[in-house]
Amino acid sequence: MSSDAETNKFVTKINEKSEQLRANGLTRDDQELLKNSRSERISRLDLIWCEELDPEDSSATLWRKSRARQLYREIQDADEHLFLAFVLAISPTECIKKSFGKTMEYLSRLENYEPYRLKLNHAAKKFFESAAAEEGFAGNHRFLNFMNASFPQNAEILDGVFLEDRQDANKIPSGGDPQSPDHSAISHSTLHTVSRSLKRKGAPTDNEYSEHTPCATDSLSLDRPDAIKLRRLLNVASNSDEDARQSSTPSPATTTSCTNTNPLNELQGKLTAISRNSSKNELSATEQEQLVFIKASLPGIATVFDPYISGAVMRFKEQNSLKGAVTMVFPSGGLVDCLMSLQIHQSEVEYLAMALFKVRVKLVGQVQDVCLKDGVTLRPNSEITLKGVLNQAIIDVFGFEIHEAISACRLRERELREGIAATGCVSMILTSKSSEGAIIGLSLGLEEGTQIRKKLYT
Repeated sequence: MSSDAETNKFVTKINEKSEQLRANGLTRDDQELLKNSRSERISRLDLIWCEELDPEDSSATLWRKSRARQLYREIQDADEHLFLAFVLAISPTECIKKSFGKTMEYLSRLENYEPYRLKLNHAAKKFFESAAAEEGFAGNHRFLNFMNASFPQNAEILDGVFLEDRQDANKIPSGGDPQSPDHSAISHSTLHTVSRSLKRKGAPTDNEYSEHTPCATDSLSLDRPDAIKLRRLLNVASNSDEDARQSSTPSPATTTSCTNTNPLNELQGKLTAISRNSSKNELSATEQEQLVFIKASLPGIATVFDPYISGAVMRFKEQNSLKGAVTMVFPSGGLVDCLMSLQIHQSEVEYLAMALFKVRVKLVGQVQDVCLKDGVTLRPNSEITLKGVLNQAIIDVFGFEIHEAISACRLRERELREGIAATGCVSMILTSKSSEGAIIGLSLGLEEGTQIRKKLYT
């Protein structure tokens, strides 16, 4: 079957399911599929909205589940109503096939999702409430987004609790901005619980799609305090090459605490926070200054990385398009000519930590623990950094282009001269807040980094 014919087949299945939902609502068969799919050994609602996957699964099974979860969430980010029809019509096995990529591309580029608009009844609402309570995802922000979009006529959700017809409640109006002064009475936890999908108006509240997330082709005014802070930070990294080198050979999963004195580690960890204050389109400095690029285009990300990494990068909506949380910095001096950081979804942290550093990252409540041998556990007080990755792991996860760019980095050339096999040019920063996911840092050669930058930000 040709790719176009297969895309038509999948889109037809989704359209037919959407029509059935509008005509008959959520049937018992639909509920059974969402909640108790025996053939898939995990319910689709659990797969999408529960935070942890089964750690006993093999790495291949974990990858398949993570990939399916990412695609389901990508559709939810596009439109909550399309999302329900999609989840019911497309199985996890179908959506992780390579040939399904064209269907995803078609659905994500639709200009109008109104044909998928649903009006679900009270029984459907009770079903989702019951499933959330039983399976433990009632506080998941994606579940809350879905419920607010699917049942907007008589309910708002605060901290996982439905408030129906309560005029005296501190409601968040549909489409409103939960960070505005009008909502100052709402608790801090509510602001992090109640968020919106990428298609909904108003500022997001969760770190995963925060309005402060670092993203492509934004700029910082060189006169602003945050830009001055960035220049100082980069200068520290540039002028402290010897301090930036660790004297011992890094092995996989070498860790440093949040009190790092390594300025390159600090640079990687701070790029996100500094970029959050930007609101323009590109930071261009003079020849003596550093270049910073944020908010990468999704087509650009897809040309540099494979579909898995492309999907693992956090996304957010800017004006009428989606952007990816990829930042590139070109310091003015030092052994690192180009530093790229990728902000990764929390759901993909466990897999990538194992694939790159051979360590297990386990979600305990809202904290990410790093599990080492013999039951030893590292828990970030503020943040910890994993460093030390072998060549084959870089190729397997990021592909040959990134591997070649890392190999061209002067820091990597120095490591090789010193006989260091596991490079410190790849790092992963984990913070104490699991919702922030992780930041992967890649040190690249100047020429190779410049070519990658052109793909990401043009």
